Amino acid sequence: MKSTIKLSSLAVLITLFLLQTYFDAQSIQANGHSGEIDYGRVISGINVENVKRHILYFSSLGSRFPGYRGSYRAAEYIRNIFEGEELSVSEQSFDIVLPVDYGANITVLPDGPMF
Repeated sequence: MKSTIKLSSLAVLITLFLLQTYFDAQSIQANGHSGEIDYGRVISGINVENVKRHILYFSSLGSRFPGYRGSYRAAEYIRNIFEGEELSVSEQSFDIVLPVDYGANITVLPDGPMF
């Protein structure tokens, strides 16, 4: 469970890092800079506190598994960020197969049968 949380946090951190890099690069180009993008400059301009704020928000949502409330809240949060950057956002719906969790558990008895 902890490794899944760490992996999820790492994935969110990388995604936010890449988004921040993209937005910074777009800002540099929009301000009249042409030619090669100085990614070192872009990376040094990343606000680590903003990245931490995003990570804290995503980690507060609980499960972001498709269909769970956290997945909808995460999608809305990302949509708001993109729209705040004046990016065009669209949604696509599609059917997926999801497992159903009825809260079952397995208990292993000390003298139980072996399979």
